[in-house]
Amino acid sequence: MLALHNQQRAPVLIYFFTSRSNAGSQAFLQSSAAFPGFDWRLIQVENESDRMAFDELRHTPDILISFLNPFVIPNSLLKNAGGRAFNVHPALPEYPGRDPQHFAFYDGATLTGATLHRMDPSVDSGEIIDIIQTRADRERGVMHFIEESERLSLELLSKNLPAIIDDTIIPLESREWFTGAKTTRKRFLEMCRIDPYMDRIEIEKRIESFFNPNHRSIYIDLHGYRFVYQPDERSG
Repeated sequence: MLALHNQQRAPVLIYFFTSRSNAGSQAFLQSSAAFPGFDWRLIQVENESDRMAFDELRHTPDILISFLNPFVIPNSLLKNAGGRAFNVHPALPEYPGRDPQHFAFYDGATLTGATLHRMDPSVDSGEIIDIIQTRADRERGVMHFIEESERLSLELLSKNLPAIIDDTIIPLESREWFTGAKTTRKRFLEMCRIDPYMDRIEIEKRIESFFNPNHRSIYIDLHGYRFVYQPDERSG
């Protein structure tokens, strides 16, 4: 028995899936620094090249954490984690899916927030564990909505990380996911397209809700040409 006690066990392996964003990097650095005795791995899969490189490796993580993560984690990996796979969704449960804050803003939402849940094979459908939300100033625009959701996502993860690591986490909320159609990247791109037959109110609403200055996302196609919306800086 003494020999057994003296054997060194490998540290718990934690996969941290996130995007190549400042918020994602900050979350990983903050989380790994809070629990330095674990084997933390930063996983960023955002394109086909990343996916191919990821698929070539053998993966045996003990814990999965997904934070602002665009990559759909394979079901086989979720099974290997044995129920210890968690996602921080940067929106409230009423908006499961991609780019949720854009759709929330379009619908006139005044609350922004984040949802922590266990991961199931179906995206944004697992058991809800905790939620954090706040009233956002719509006058500051959709990017403020997104920034607030990212801030709250980090706050939510930090609050629950000790229980995730200790495997003592329990649901703190009884809310359920919206059961209708989830938002998708395809739907987001459709909402970025301006139709010349739209009325002025709808055009302004789409620009306010789906324009991202980092991606010049709003456009109109006319006679085989694509025109991309660029706000007049003089009016800002």
